[in-house]
Amino acid sequence: MSMTDETPRRRATDAERQRTSDLLAEAMGRGQLTIAEFEERSAAAFNARFADELGGLLDDVAPDEPVARAPREEPDRVRDAVALARGQVGHSMQNASGFSMGILGGTEMKRWTCGEDHLSLAILGGTELDLSDARLESHETTITAIAICGGVDVYVPEGVRVVCDGAGVLGGFEVTTDRRVQVHQWELPDDAPVVRVTGLALMGGVEVKIVPAGGRP
Repeated sequence: MSMTDETPRRRATDAERQRTSDLLAEAMGRGQLTIAEFEERSAAAFNARFADELGGLLDDVAPDEPVARAPREEPDRVRDAVALARGQVGHSMQNASGFSMGILGGTEMKRWTCGEDHLSLAILGGTELDLSDARLESHETTITAIAICGGVDVYVPEGVRVVCDGAGVLGGFEVTTDRRVQVHQWELPDDAPVVRVTGLALMGGVEVKIVPAGGRP
C-alpha cells in the first residue's frame, strides 16, 4: 500500500477550537454541562491538535435542533465590535472629562469625551455615564464610581473589555449584559480597549451595563 492511499488527519485551526469552546459555553447555558465540565472540555478543545478530536467534545450536548458537528469560522461580529470600540479611542485630552456629579439630582453624560481617569459621585442622586457613543482619551479607562444613597450607571459597548472591582456596602456593585449583545467578554482579543470600574456603593448602587456596539437606541 502506498502512502497516497491513506488520508492524513487534518490539523485543527484556531477558529475551529474557538467555535467548539463557544458551542460548549452555549451547552453550559442550556444546563447540559456543569461549570467544571465546561472548563475541562474547553481546555481539551484548545489543546486539540486534529479537527476530528473536536467533534467528540460536542457529541452529547447538541441542542434540540440538529447543528453541524464541524466547528465553523467565527463571524465578523467580534472584529467589527472591537473595531468600533477602537475607533472611539485616542481623542484629544483637551475636552476630556475627569469628573461628574449627581447630588440631590441627576447628571447624564452622553456624546462626550471621557478622560483616562474619571470620578463619578452620586449622593442622594444619580449619574449616568454613556460610553457607547463617547470618545475615550485612552485605550484603558478607569472610572471611580462613588454612590452614597444614590446610583451610578455606566454603559459600555460590547467591543470593550470590562473589569469591575468595586465594593458594595449595604448596596450593590454589579455588571449586567443587555440581551441584544452578540459579543461576549470571553471572545474579546487581548488588545481590546478596557474600561475598569472601581469604587464604592454605600446604601446605593453602581451598575455597569454592557450594551450593543454603535450606541444605545
